[in-house]
Amino acid sequence: MAETIRQYCIQLAEAEEEGDFDKILEITDTLLESDLEQAKSLPLLQCKLTALLQTGQLDEALKFINRHGEEKLGDTVAARAYIYYRQNKNDEAFKTLEDADPEDLAALELKGQLYYRVEKYPEAYEIYKKLCREVGDDYDDLRRANMLAVLAQAQWSGQKKTEPSTSGADTYEQLYNLACHQAACEKFDDARKTLDKAIKQCREQMTEEGSTAGEIDDEVAVFLVQKAYILHATGNVAEAIDLYKQVQDLKPSDSNVRKVLAANLAPFKNKYLLRRALKKEGIDKVEHQEIVTGKLRKRKRKVKLPKNYDPNATPDPERWIPKTERSTFKSKKVHKKFKDRDVGRGTQGASNVNTANIDYTTGGPKESPKPSPSPAQPGPRKQQKGKKKKR
Repeated sequence: MAETIRQYCIQLAEAEEEGDFDKILEITDTLLESDLEQAKSLPLLQCKLTALLQTGQLDEALKFINRHGEEKLGDTVAARAYIYYRQNKNDEAFKTLEDADPEDLAALELKGQLYYRVEKYPEAYEIYKKLCREVGDDYDDLRRANMLAVLAQAQWSGQKKTEPSTSGADTYEQLYNLACHQAACEKFDDARKTLDKAIKQCREQMTEEGSTAGEIDDEVAVFLVQKAYILHATGNVAEAIDLYKQVQDLKPSDSNVRKVLAANLAPFKNKYLLRRALKKEGIDKVEHQEIVTGKLRKRKRKVKLPKNYDPNATPDPERWIPKTERSTFKSKKVHKKFKDRDVGRGTQGASNVNTANIDYTTGGPKESPKPSPSPAQPGPRKQQKGKKKKR
């Protein structure tokens, strides 16, 4: 019997090392259903609760806590809050954590995660700073990576402006979050160098751990998306598009990476927006150089010319005169049906004879073979000076 218990314990240890929580559930259920006396002294209930949480059986885990209570499971505040956190019930999680022990590290870290989720970055930063300062265990690298992520988001939102120490960034997760913070501060050159270092370190570390090429590419995808964003922000639109398409071909499994990739690629799927972005790339580079050198050159605009413009032809001197008044204008030919339409029209008795050529003398020929026409009405008269009378 003792040998049987020993074998079960060895299997539990192996399953925990491999991260096989389904197997842990199977072993704990077998031991809990058995009548072995020695099994009752083992923390099987706590082991099963952890396995339920790790396998994502949140509702079953909450029922398990309510069924056995704190008498058998011990302090379950952090476990309850974690369930609410995973279920996106932030208010219930905060309320549950009010009863947590201030020295409970699991509850404190969960509270930092909650503050990060609800975008209260200064509060989250204070918690992670305290944890990094007071706690020393195998999770220190993860805590520092989380603290850098909090600082980056705080910088993006404008809630807190703190320069993190670059000397302590050792893991590729920390380097990635540090690059995000540098990009938020618009230190794009530093961010790009940090990202390249993170990508190189990620590939080397995962290769040493025996990861496949597909797993490595899947992990690096988020780094490449961030790098493409930096290229786009610095005006290297063509390089950014190529990198976005490269990540798209990798087909990353992370849904967040796919969402960011789709959002960043959406403007470039429109040909008009793409041409405008590529055109703006050259303008931005010129403007950036102008700011650096202090020279403000005006941008030359292309002169618009008519479609049939011939630079070798002599311009028409009458081009500014209305078309109907030009010497080359030809009126439309009147149809013979309407050639006499103006006969008998207009003001009767009017004449368009030029009055300047009319002789207004009273004398006329003594004999005229034809009757003289009626004189045209004179135009406006000019007032003349009166003649002096003879005395």
